Amino acid sequence: MAAEPVSLFTAVADPAAVLDALREAAAHAAGEGAGEVVVDVGPDGVGWRSATVPSTGGPGDRFPLRLTHDPGYYAEPDWSAQLRGLVAYFGRFPRHDGTAAVLEALGAMRSAYGIGLACQLNLDVAAADDPRLAVLYALAARVDGVLFTPSALRDRKGRVLIGATPMHPNAVVPGTRLRPAPPAPAPEPVMEPIVEPAPAPDPEPIIEPEPEPEPASPLAAVVDLRAPGPPPRRVALRALALAAVCGRAFLEQDDPEEVDQEGERQRIERWAVEVQGLDDELEPDEWRLLQAGIEMIEERASVDAAWRVEGLAVLAWALGRVDLPAYDALADTDALNAAVGFLDVEASTDLVAHATLVGEDRIRAAHEQARAVYWRLREHRLQPGPIDFLTTAADSLLGRFDVSWCRFVGDDLAINVDGEDYAIDDADPDTVDQVQSVAYERYLATTWLLQGGTYTTTQVSP
Repeated sequence: MAAEPVSLFTAVADPAAVLDALREAAAHAAGEGAGEVVVDVGPDGVGWRSATVPSTGGPGDRFPLRLTHDPGYYAEPDWSAQLRGLVAYFGRFPRHDGTAAVLEALGAMRSAYGIGLACQLNLDVAAADDPRLAVLYALAARVDGVLFTPSALRDRKGRVLIGATPMHPNAVVPGTRLRPAPPAPAPEPVMEPIVEPAPAPDPEPIIEPEPEPEPASPLAAVVDLRAPGPPPRRVALRALALAAVCGRAFLEQDDPEEVDQEGERQRIERWAVEVQGLDDELEPDEWRLLQAGIEMIEERASVDAAWRVEGLAVLAWALGRVDLPAYDALADTDALNAAVGFLDVEASTDLVAHATLVGEDRIRAAHEQARAVYWRLREHRLQPGPIDFLTTAADSLLGRFDVSWCRFVGDDLAINVDGEDYAIDDADPDTVDQVQSVAYERYLATTWLLQGGTYTTTQVSP
C-alpha cells in the first residue's frame, strides 16, 4: 500500500508527557546515532507545535520523522464531536469480534498528533526497512496509542485493528496493557517465554443492522451480549488453571531454605495432569510456565502470573465458592486455593463435576461494576488529579457507569489505605497502583465470563 498520512491518538492528555515519550522512543529505537529531538515551541512561547527526530546517518536512514501538535484540535467542545465522527467512520468497516472494544477505546482518546504525508510513511512495511517506524511504534507503545490512517485504524505496532482486512491476531487494543507490577519482587529473567498468537478470525460479511435503541449502560458496547458465556464446567476448569498458574508464580517468591520449590513445582504439574480436562484448559504458555524450572521464568511472565489470583477470585465467586472481595482489597490466596481444591485431585474433580454458576444478571452486574472501577483507576493513571466521578459516572462519552460497588470520599473514588478511606488522588500512590492491577484482572475475568474464548487473549476496553 502507498504511503498515507498518519495520526497518533492517545488517552494521554498531557502534550509534555507525549514529547518526553518521543524523546525516549527516539533514543531507544534510533540508537546512539540519533540526534537530539528538535522542538518548535508555540507562538506564545508556551508548549510545543512540532518535534522532529533528526537523521541518524546510518544504513537505510529515512529520517527525519516529524510529529505535529495543535492543542486546539483536541479542545472541547469540538473534540467529542470529532471522536464520535471517527467512531462512526470506522464503524462502517467490516465488523469482527473485537470491533466494539476497539471503537470504545477510540472514544476514550484525549489528544492527537500528526505525522504528515511528507514523511512518506508506509505502515505495511517492516520497521526494519524504515527506522522511523521503530521510533513511531516505540512512541505509540509508551503512550498506549493507536495509529489512524484513512484506510485503517492500527495498534501501537502498526497492526490492523479495523480496516478492509480482518483484525490482526496479535493486535493490542489500547488500555489492555497498562498495569503496574505487583509489590513483590520477581527473580532476574533467565528464560524468555514463547507466546503463541491466537488464530486470525475469519472476516465477516458487511450486514446493515436494524436500528436499535442505545443501551442504558456501556456494557453492550464492550461485550457481545449475544455470545454465550462459558458453561459452568469450563469456568471451573479455568479457575483451576489460574490456581495452578498463580501457585507456580508464587513459588518464585518462597524461601528455598523453607520450601522445596522444585518439589512443589512438580507437585503442581502432576496435579494439573491428574485432574481430568485441566490439561486441555491450560494454554500453551501456561503449560510452559508450569514446566519451567525454578528461577527459569522471565520476570514479566512471573509478574503477570501472580496477578491472575485476582481473576481466580472472580471465577471462584461466580462458582458460588467465595464472596467477591472489595474492589480495593487483595484476594485471600489461601482461601481461594481451599475453595477450588488446589492440589487436591478429589476436591478439584468434584468442583468440575458439580459446577454451577451464580445468575447471569449477577455476572453482568459485576462486570459493569468492575468496569467502572477500572476506568477510574486507569483515567487517574493517565491524568492524575481529582474528578467528580459521581457526575462523570452518570453522563460520560462512554455511557453510564455502575458505581454501586464503589465507595466515595467527596465526589471521587475511595481507596482504603491501612483501614482508612482516601480519595484516589490523596491515597498512597503504591496502593493505587496495586488496586489498578486488581481492577484490571477482575475486569478481565468478568469479561471472559460473559463472552468465553481464550482467557489470556480476552481484551478489555476502558
